Amino acid sequence: ALSARTSRCLLFLDRKLSALTLARGVNNDSKKRTVPLEDIREVLVGEDASDEVDLPVDGQCVTLLLSDGSAVGFRFDDIEERDTFALCISMFVDGRKGEINRRRQDPERRKGSRKVNRV
Repeated sequence: ALSARTSRCLLFLDRKLSALTLARGVNNDSKKRTVPLEDIREVLVGEDASDEVDLPVDGQCVTLLLSDGSAVGFRFDDIEERDTFALCISMFVDGRKGEINRRRQDPERRKGSRKVNRV
């Protein structure tokens, strides 16, 4: 688990909906961390994460458990913001994992080729 540091951050989702970038602070030179969505193992809401991570979580938090054993927590101003973020990030994570599974099952897609039905 990561150490418990709190700071304001901005989140960006790439155009392919494949990675979440966290920028600490609001300056252009702020430190950034990119997390591929397939590396998000679990999305926990509220105090559900308190047994899993060494982060200060409360009822207004969403915690992302990552495949490498680390975690990233977010605290929101209200419950509606928290729930909206948790729902959206969960949908993006599920969509990305589904896309990866489909590509594994269909080797032609992996190569970027398209099947064309000829008449």
